[in-house]
Amino acid sequence: MRKLILSLFVAFFFIAPVEGKKYAWEYDFKRLQKEATAGDMMSQYWLGKTYSEGRLGVTPDQAKAFEWYLKAAQQGDADSQLEVALRYEKGNGTLKNEKEFIYWLEKCADNDVDNTSTFIARINLGRFIGLGLNGLEKNPEKGIAIVKRASLRNYLSSDEVTFREVAKHNILGDLLIEKANATFNPDDYLEAEKAYGQSVNELDKRWVEGCRKDFQHALNSIALARLLYNTYADKDDYTVMIDALDRSARWGNPNAKYVLGEFYYFGEYGLEKDTSKGWKLWSECRKTHSKAAYMMAEEYYNHRNYENAVKFFTTFVESDYPEYPASDEAKSDAYRKLSTMYRYGRGVAADEKKADDYLEKAAALGDADAAQIRSWLGGM
Repeated sequence: MRKLILSLFVAFFFIAPVEGKKYAWEYDFKRLQKEATAGDMMSQYWLGKTYSEGRLGVTPDQAKAFEWYLKAAQQGDADSQLEVALRYEKGNGTLKNEKEFIYWLEKCADNDVDNTSTFIARINLGRFIGLGLNGLEKNPEKGIAIVKRASLRNYLSSDEVTFREVAKHNILGDLLIEKANATFNPDDYLEAEKAYGQSVNELDKRWVEGCRKDFQHALNSIALARLLYNTYADKDDYTVMIDALDRSARWGNPNAKYVLGEFYYFGEYGLEKDTSKGWKLWSECRKTHSKAAYMMAEEYYNHRNYENAVKFFTTFVESDYPEYPASDEAKSDAYRKLSTMYRYGRGVAADEKKADDYLEKAAALGDADAAQIRSWLGGM
């Protein structure tokens, strides 16, 4: 009996390493190709990956990679289903096809496996449905249910888990805000705030540098959710909102700085009026946030500091703000005021041509006052 047990142990000892390497990168290409051709699902996945990344001495071939990923996806492999979806989205190894992209994203999201691929599929599909993106009918509640299904149960580094969990909670918060905006139920806004709070808690436990913007988004959204809750619940306690904005501003978020600056400058939402503090916050973000740049120019203009008003309005209309773009209304107002200052030599040498040019730009953006002034001036 002892010999039999020893024999079984020895056999297992030699078999286990082979089985453990069955789908490893070091696997023999010819055998991998043979098993994939014979219909083995995981061999098909690994063969697709081999062609995709040029492993085992194979020349990268994205068309062949797609072919093998598709075979594995059709057999139900979640990783392959996501890979096929993304390749249809990007046109990688196949033609772009949005319907096929959504089809395979849904297949992956519906898969019974809980891993990184189904997690990614669920949070993205939930977002698309919840917000009505990619041609899908908008349904926040359905999107919320799909996102809530996203679960990570495989081996990932703690950084990867944090990164993905933060994304999940932020998407969930966004969808809950959408739901709340339809119901106007204060409790729905609190549920959204709770979801965003989970993002913040994840990063408080373990900071991941790549999540900086997600962290700021969560803090800003906590502030928004609490503001909307107070609005529809008729509450006046803005402590949570101000604390979230203050924390986001300290992490450098331009929008938080602008909003908090406005609250301080005008003494709103329970904050004591402090124009110096508000002005400082606007100054810190005016190069990236159009509203901060506009408000500073507007305040100079209102206080008849025309020299600075010209400088700041000029910078405002000539600058690009990719993340926080200027509205046509703000731009047209700036053009009209620049026109007035150049026409009457306020803060700058009078220049009729520049005045007319700025007035024309304001009118082109739909500014009714600019159009009326242009009419008074004889149509220019």
